[in-house]
Amino acid sequence: MTAAKLTFKKQPRETGLRAVGYSSQSIDVKLNKKTFGTINAPNWQTADNLYGVSIMVMKTAEITDSNSNCDWKRINFRARFADPEQAKIWFQEHIDAQQKMYTFRFEDSE
Repeated sequence: MTAAKLTFKKQPRETGLRAVGYSSQSIDVKLNKKTFGTINAPNWQTADNLYGVSIMVMKTAEITDSNSNCDWKRINFRARFADPEQAKIWFQEHIDAQQKMYTFRFEDSE
């Protein structure tokens, strides 16, 4: 199977006082030009000062939470990275398995 083509787009840099706690830019992860995941930059709340990764998926019988008003949820992975390039490589290596396991929720969908 051919690996899915992922693209990455930096989110706008924070400005003003907010930039003090959020000095690094997070990165949107896109599949077919639609956002489904994020490389979360470290911020003032991140104890280990590492980048994290998360995706948005549709809820199923196995994947659920206590919010019945929403049909999707965000999954945060345990993987942590010193720089965003390592996180991009991780996404590229795991996209096929994620596509088999989850139904992605794309940010552009209503």
